[in-house]
Amino acid sequence: MIIGRDKLENIVDQLSTNVAEGVYQTIQMLGQITEMSERFYDGSHSRWVANKSEEMAKAIGMKREDIFQTKAAAQLHDLGKFTFRDSCLHKHPFDMNKKELAQYKYI
Repeated sequence: MIIGRDKLENIVDQLSTNVAEGVYQTIQMLGQITEMSERFYDGSHSRWVANKSEEMAKAIGMKREDIFQTKAAAQLHDLGKFTFRDSCLHKHPFDMNKKELAQYKYI
């Protein structure tokens, strides 16, 4: 059986959509992990940054794919904090000792 070009293109488009949705669900899950450490933001800081980034990307006329990438990056912008010790996470860098500051700079 031979499949026509249009049908193949539809299959590829559907697969691409499924993959993109899976990637974004993974990004959202990682964002939720980050939100668990956001004591001062009620767990919504990363989502707020992602939504504002999406709004700005649309406002300047970015392509759909670039808007998606911008929003995804914004959702993950604090992911590195997940590995940072709670005792240091909410300190100002001026209040950290040398060891804590070294870890902070590594992130």
